[in-house]
Amino acid sequence: MGSMIGESDGRFQLSDGRSLGYCELGDPQGELIFFVGGYPGSRWMAYLFAGSLRPGIRLVRIDRPGMYLSDFKPGWRMLDWLDDLVELANHFQHDRFAILGWSGGTPYMAACAYKIPGYLSACGLLACMGPSEVSVKGAMLVPK
Repeated sequence: MGSMIGESDGRFQLSDGRSLGYCELGDPQGELIFFVGGYPGSRWMAYLFAGSLRPGIRLVRIDRPGMYLSDFKPGWRMLDWLDDLVELANHFQHDRFAILGWSGGTPYMAACAYKIPGYLSACGLLACMGPSEVSVKGAMLVPK
């Protein structure tokens, strides 16, 4: 097992010149897991897991376009962001990785499962958030 990464913030320059902000925790030689937290969460949400990472895990939290250390991309769509994720994985020299989404980050992870399934070793969705245009009318059932 490699040495442990401490609290590490970084910026990665993408091929189109934009910067991608991220934070990484755990084993730099470990299995790569990308974590995308809720909206408007930042890379610092990864620290919620700092005390519970098992050996052999490299947890990386990325700031989405236009948030914190990541540059905005005019006209970007959620599926476009996955190209940034793959570019960062390639930079880390990983051709397969796991993804974990929480709340507002879950639609991004579902998009990964749709667009880049060949890169994924696992996909976890926690406290999923649905599309904002879907009504919750009738979702709250109250016993009589």
